[in-house]
Amino acid sequence: LEHEQPDPEAPKRLCTPFMDALFRALYSDVHMFSQWMIQDEEAKAIGHMHGKNRPRSDWLQLGMLGERLHQLQEAETGYRCCVRTRFDHMVWERLMQLYATGHYVTEALVCAIQLCNYHIMRLSTGAEKALPPENVQKVMCGLVAVHGLTKVRTAIQLTSPNGACPQMIPNMVALIRKHKCHGFNC
Repeated sequence: LEHEQPDPEAPKRLCTPFMDALFRALYSDVHMFSQWMIQDEEAKAIGHMHGKNRPRSDWLQLGMLGERLHQLQEAETGYRCCVRTRFDHMVWERLMQLYATGHYVTEALVCAIQLCNYHIMRLSTGAEKALPPENVQKVMCGLVAVHGLTKVRTAIQLTSPNGACPQMIPNMVALIRKHKCHGFNC
């Protein structure tokens, strides 16, 4: 029996195929992220804001990439720049989750209000009397459980001082109080 010599040009297998694929994907993400950071540093060195001329899809990709790599400040920047050009409910949802996870109550509620307004526009009349979309409900319950209802209500008032808050948000607060969700009495 002849022993086959491995092809020196073929990629070297280090682990199981699943692990090799995982490491290649991680390497690709880190490489792409570092390229973006280098471009930003070069732009800042000549006095430009980061990625000023990037298309919306690049900002979305940077946001998702930053989130996957746990670079949350970069993820926020990518998502914020993405929604600056056009409303995108998926991006607002990601921002809301990012802020809620990071314990930023006011910012999470700003995103929740944006999503509720979008939900009202999509639905027919009477939507403003309903409850917020399910993802907003979950985030609001989570915020109340972690920070207490008093802090969340204060943040709602700070977020929309002139009454710009859709009725869905107070409806959700009333539901939390009615069902005595965790944190409702704090």
